[in-house]
Amino acid sequence: MNPSSHRKRRRWLAVAAAAVAVPALTLALSGAAQAGTLGAAHRTSTAVAAITTPNCPNATLCAYQNKDYNNNGASGTQWNYPYNSTPHLQWVWIGSSANDQFSSLNNNRAWVSYVNKSCPAGNQTHAWAGGAHPSNLQNWTWPNGTNMNDSISAIALGTSSTIQGISSGSC
Repeated sequence: MNPSSHRKRRRWLAVAAAAVAVPALTLALSGAAQAGTLGAAHRTSTAVAAITTPNCPNATLCAYQNKDYNNNGASGTQWNYPYNSTPHLQWVWIGSSANDQFSSLNNNRAWVSYVNKSCPAGNQTHAWAGGAHPSNLQNWTWPNGTNMNDSISAIALGTSSTIQGISSGSC
């Protein structure tokens, strides 16, 4: 191999190592560590291995009307909340067409995303770690024990892999 090939190989290996390290750091977040900084009214989920869901761009919180990411893209509406065009660290009303419609999510982001049962946001909040992708919100509950499926009214995009305070925003 010539020196140029060695540099290209080292550069490729460095990029590949970074691609593995970032999800590994996200996976290292424990629910207990997050819950310790969050307060009793919030719930958290830890990240799991990344998946491919229909049409979910990078750095985006994707929400699906039906479980299993709209039956793996076969039916239902999808709502995308990209990092570059959604306010950060503040509650955002998801809109009348999406209100109380989410049945699955893909937090296709490295950072925490938040959902709330109400807008204005109350104490029924859940924080999804980067990479979290619940396929059926019927299996999740709010802190008060009620079912999360079809009951989300606000979202917030964090700017860290740890829990942060969220301001009132547009709610």
